[in-house]
Amino acid sequence: MSWRLLPIVLPLLSLVPAAANSQQSYELRCRGNYGSDFNFHPAGLTLTEEVVAFRASPKAAGADGSGLAPGTCSWIDRPLNQAEPREIWFNAPAVPFADSGDPTRAETAPSKSNIALYLYDESRYWSFFVYNTNRGHFKATSYRAWHNPWSRVRRDATTPVRAIPRVNPDR
Repeated sequence: MSWRLLPIVLPLLSLVPAAANSQQSYELRCRGNYGSDFNFHPAGLTLTEEVVAFRASPKAAGADGSGLAPGTCSWIDRPLNQAEPREIWFNAPAVPFADSGDPTRAETAPSKSNIALYLYDESRYWSFFVYNTNRGHFKATSYRAWHNPWSRVRRDATTPVRAIPRVNPDR
């Protein structure tokens, strides 16, 4: 090989391990429940590794989440099979001082403490994008709060609807 090709080949070789280790992730949707099982393990000064243990739903979650009972998780299009894990591992920021005890902060700034608080409510849902590690758990590559886009009114809406005064342009 010519030494002139070395500057071209070396950067390409650095991409091989990243491509070999990348995993296809799939959405696993979960419904909250009081008493959901969360465990935290320090993963550095600013991160924790969270472990969520869950019950598998006997049904697919469905596009609208209707297949999930409180405290269960499932794939969107099918239930988990017997060989699939019942734990999700994911990294979350360890910034409890920024949460101020408000679980809905998980929707915009998820952290170690507010994700757990958010999922203690059975009216709330969470999507984990996971792959099977084949070591007894799923690993999440990303996650976020999930809201049913087909729901006309969110259950936690507290603002009453008021009549808009009619304007008569003739007066």
